[in-house]
Amino acid sequence: MSNKEKRGKAGFSASKAVLQAGLYGNQPHIEMIGNRQITVEGTKGILKYTADLIRLNAGAVIISFKGRNLNVRCISPDCTMVEGFVNNIEFTV
Repeated sequence: MSNKEKRGKAGFSASKAVLQAGLYGNQPHIEMIGNRQITVEGTKGILKYTADLIRLNAGAVIISFKGRNLNVRCISPDCTMVEGFVNNIEFTV
């Protein structure tokens, strides 16, 4: 592979990353592993936290997780990880 081809592919990857970030705008990004572990990027804080209900502020939307034995395993300024047995997810605009 020539140097020109390598530069072209690297430039495409960077452009793709910027494009994907623009697609989400101010919407949260959610990743789930079954119904046991959920990571939400774009959170601004926890509004309610019990073993049966966790409600997150995600800017334009409030996300509620209902279930049993729910825990916030990890929280950072823009990301929250919820674990437990989730049986309902609700979005409130």
